[in-house]
Amino acid sequence: MLQVAALTGVGLCRNVNEDTFGISQPGSALFRGPPEQRLELRGPVVVGVYDGTGSLVSGEAASGTVARAVHEIMSATPDGAAEMLGPALVEAVRIANRRLFDLVMTNAQWRGLGTTATVAVIGDNWVVVAHVGDTRAYRRRGNDLRQITRDDSLANDLLDAGLAELPADFVHHNVITKALGFAEDLSPASYATDLQDGDMIVLCSDGVWGMIGEPAMRDILLGSRDPEQTCRALIEAADQAGGHDNATVVSVLVRSGR
Repeated sequence: MLQVAALTGVGLCRNVNEDTFGISQPGSALFRGPPEQRLELRGPVVVGVYDGTGSLVSGEAASGTVARAVHEIMSATPDGAAEMLGPALVEAVRIANRRLFDLVMTNAQWRGLGTTATVAVIGDNWVVVAHVGDTRAYRRRGNDLRQITRDDSLANDLLDAGLAELPADFVHHNVITKALGFAEDLSPASYATDLQDGDMIVLCSDGVWGMIGEPAMRDILLGSRDPEQTCRALIEAADQAGGHDNATVVSVLVRSGR
């Protein structure tokens, strides 16, 4: 059984929430999105966090368009194992990107719109993540917290190019190098890992991890008791740290044998 919770907030300095989230299941008509959700479902489950960038219209149009496309496609995908659903998820993100790109190219008011996407398909003992941008996926296991995804960012590009060390506050001035909606063809990164009873998968926008910082995030995630508490604690911490951005969290707790 998978216990799923999701919450999104506008933050303290924005008038519009350009983030969104989605929850769905392969082979099912189920689709849930904002403002908040709490569900208990038998896997597999598809969850995603999407952080839109604005233009003449709000970035929520971009994140919402991609979220609906990804979860619509995955809902029409038959239930199956990781070997099938993982590639299907990556393809769903590719198709969603093309849909957004077409809208951007054919509607002047959509020019400049884009969105990040971190989407996970989660079974009872596995997870596959498709990723574009700097929304993140984490796995909490006991007292261990692992970041599953790697940001598409200037910081990581500089490190890959051989820069030995980044300034301590560089992350706060960083830019993403990849997002949906800016190119017709896009290849999401794909990550896979195992899951055990009691593991928690957490997806969040940069308005969460960028505001809170890694040590505080670790304390919150290692100390949380359930998915709903995790979502609320992370968003409250982001607001307490200044709330300069929209903040979105999806948390999934694995409960085997229930």
